[in-house]
Amino acid sequence: MKQYHTVISLSRTIESLGISHNIYSLSILINCFCRLHLVNFGFSILGKIIKFGLEPNTVTFTTLIKGLCIDGKINGAVDFFNDMVAGGYQPNIRTYNVIVNALCKCGKKNVAIELLKGMGERGCEPNVVTYNAIIDAFCKDKLVIEALDLFSRMRNKGLVSKAQEIMKIMIQKGVKPDVVTYSSLMDRFCLCKQMDEARKLFDQIVSGGIADVFSFNILINGYCKNKTIDEATKLFDEMLKTSLVPDTVTYNTLIKGLWEAGQPQTAHEVFKNMCSHGKQPNITTFSIILDGLCKQGYFDEALTLFKVMEKGQLKPDCVSFTILLDGICKAGRLNDAKELFLRLLEKGL
Repeated sequence: MKQYHTVISLSRTIESLGISHNIYSLSILINCFCRLHLVNFGFSILGKIIKFGLEPNTVTFTTLIKGLCIDGKINGAVDFFNDMVAGGYQPNIRTYNVIVNALCKCGKKNVAIELLKGMGERGCEPNVVTYNAIIDAFCKDKLVIEALDLFSRMRNKGLVSKAQEIMKIMIQKGVKPDVVTYSSLMDRFCLCKQMDEARKLFDQIVSGGIADVFSFNILINGYCKNKTIDEATKLFDEMLKTSLVPDTVTYNTLIKGLWEAGQPQTAHEVFKNMCSHGKQPNITTFSIILDGLCKQGYFDEALTLFKVMEKGQLKPDCVSFTILLDGICKAGRLNDAKELFLRLLEKGL
């Protein structure tokens, strides 16, 4: 406390000696008044700054906002913040963190969230301090759903690193993310081609004993999409060693990845494994195999499979017809294409 009084006294001495203040010294003076709960005096200095023809900066405004928050004048702080923005002054991350923290502490989380939403539009991205304030407020009020909702929103915007920060904070605050939360972030890592990060997260899920078929499917799909089919097959083998049973999505994902990687034989082995383990192929399975056969040039095999489908319970749909029609047209087999097109019309697809 004493140093603030000393600085104010020194400021008066400087003025008496005819030495002019600048924006930096006056901002320091504002801070001293705010720290002494004399925010009105701080605003009088702001008036002096304008009177002297000096230009207040973000530090000046942020200091006054903090002073209002220290005095519990949160509404005044929000109003002053809005005036600052309306006046063309750009808040920085420090400005946002000061006001978001104050809003959260006084229970005005919804206002804080609205500010958070507007940050990106003003070119100022939230950091871990911003999120910490909001997550802390949610957790203290036992509003776990709201905390998870914030996580989901950042993930859906593609802000993977931010979502990861939020999850770390949630864990620190005693909010244990479930497998859906982990899997959502893992899926986003896969989409961003950050497979090492996705695998680290997956390993956390496994070590936590909460891995399920869905989480395995996400990572297998990520490996397939990122052309690392060997990793996908290894993970599939890992899954078989657990108590979890691959579902139709697991098999379809891996079969598609193997066909796209030019490994038809292995794709066929996985298909046989699927059938022998009691997992019935669906129309998607057959469409994937049809697509693979056509792309690899096995048109006779594709036509044979199509006929088998027509005679079986799983009738070809519009997707199956389109895959085969596209393949045989590209191969120049126009008679087969014509015959297939007529059957398509007969079925009204």
